[in-house]
Amino acid sequence: MKWYDPVEGIGVITPDGSGREVCVHRCTVHGSRELFRGERVQFDIWEDVGGRRAANVRHVDAYWVALPDTGLA
Repeated sequence: MKWYDPVEGIGVITPDGSGREVCVHRCTVHGSRELFRGERVQFDIWEDVGGRRAANVRHVDAYWVALPDTGLA
């Protein structure tokens, strides 16, 4: 995950080996609908006139835990 806004339920994924980003919406996420920046996910890519979108998003590691980015690092 490049970034994800839990309030809006939208974000951007940067695929491994590709610079082309993919939009993601919480309704396409299987299991926990919460995503975190830096989390690894698997997904299919669906293209339409609006651009590239992630579909069938799956968490790679169900036990992966991330802390929110507070900007205090």
